[in-house]
Amino acid sequence: MFSVQDRDRLRAELVARARADHRIVGAALVGSGAAGGEDAYSDIDLALRVGPNADFDEVVADWTAWLVRAHSVVTTMDLGEPGALYRVFLLPTTLQVDVSFWAFGRFGGNGEPFSVIYGDEAVLHRRPGFDQPLALDMAWLYALHVRSALARGRYWQALWMVNGLRDQLGSVWASRSGLNPAQARGIDDLPEEARAQLAGMVPASVSREALVAAFAAALGALRIERPDLADVLDELLRTA
Repeated sequence: MFSVQDRDRLRAELVARARADHRIVGAALVGSGAAGGEDAYSDIDLALRVGPNADFDEVVADWTAWLVRAHSVVTTMDLGEPGALYRVFLLPTTLQVDVSFWAFGRFGGNGEPFSVIYGDEAVLHRRPGFDQPLALDMAWLYALHVRSALARGRYWQALWMVNGLRDQLGSVWASRSGLNPAQARGIDDLPEEARAQLAGMVPASVSREALVAAFAAALGALRIERPDLADVLDELLRTA
């Protein structure tokens, strides 16, 4: 397990290397590090702005080779969006190091906390806000598949779909409360009553009885959110 000191030391090293690399013209902290909300388990999340005349792929390759060599990286994975590459590095200490490389014209906050260390933040790219209506539409779509999976005796599939239904509801409630809906980050900060409702949507086992009980709890909550679908939701539970 890494220590806070290990993490802080490596982050300082990354920032110093960015400053020394003429191809990197800006750097920022992202997520909990930018918001001052780190704890002992937080990772490193560093955004780098690649200069307009630099070879983007070369920069990514050079930084990757250095990190792998200098810090014995166990494995990597990539996530992306237009104009950026998020490369996730896993260290032997279990420290996760997220280094995102941003094209010059796309560098900036994307909805998560974003704190510039150096460089120009004039160009911002922001993702659309959380879409509550879409999440509620996804919820009833999951509900359809819970019903069919239960009817077919596909209980592991039903579990997956119940979890999806609950997650959509939890995300809506988090967003409505001004909390982060992404990846359940705000769920623990919901009021106790809301968390108790969500707990009732967690199946006690992968059995038909437990799945139906969780499904019924989730449909009850969805019925309140979408009263226009009340009759359909009642029919889904009746025919599950």
